Amino acid sequence: MPSLSAVDRAGVRVLGLFEFVGALAAFGARAGVEAFRLALRAPARSRVMSISSATRSAPLILTAGLAIGVVLSMHTRASLERFRRGGADPGRPRDRPDSRDRAR
Repeated sequence: MPSLSAVDRAGVRVLGLFEFVGALAAFGARAGVEAFRLALRAPARSRVMSISSATRSAPLILTAGLAIGVVLSMHTRASLERFRRGGADPGRPRDRPDSRDRAR
């Protein structure tokens, strides 16, 4: 198999770059067309969805949000209390001197 000259190797790289840029442009164009196509279908989609389905799921969504909020607040409180006590070593009492607290 003959080896390629420097010009041929550069040409292959440039053609690969052009191929990549072209594929990226085609993807962007398809994404733009689909975005407008989905926006035009929104009124039809809103007619299909009824308000009754949203009202039936609202209590479940509210309950799940409340539970997640309670768990996050409990976790945050525990973390803040641990930070106030001394940071990285929560088992060390604050009134006992540490090697970092000794005079030099």
